[in-house]
Amino acid sequence: KRALAFGGLAASLGWGTVSEMMKRSMNDPTNESNKPALLSDENIERIVSKLCERRGAALKIGQMVSIQDEGLISPEFAKIMTRVRENADFMPDKQFEEQMANNLGPSWREKSKKFDQVPFAAASLGQV
Repeated sequence: KRALAFGGLAASLGWGTVSEMMKRSMNDPTNESNKPALLSDENIERIVSKLCERRGAALKIGQMVSIQDEGLISPEFAKIMTRVRENADFMPDKQFEEQMANNLGPSWREKSKKFDQVPFAAASLGQV
């Protein structure tokens, strides 16, 4: 499933790049745009969206890259990874309920006066 998702991302990035190149050839025949076609606004949205929804290792890599010195990565790539770090999806409700019940018991909600299921921040276990 994960490989299929990233395969789909690669295909959509390829199509987006070709589309951007065609659009530029019609609107800017001298090709004065300095931004690579691969990093079009539409492709940036595709990358951010896919990495945010994937979570796991792909998200962690994106988060680590986003805090690197800008001298090591391009500003465009840093911008993408910063958005990934700031907009990651949180755990789906079903998975959340299963994890809480498995770890705290089926009546885990009764142990708390109030529990807001939508997180206001996130951290990895290594940060907690």
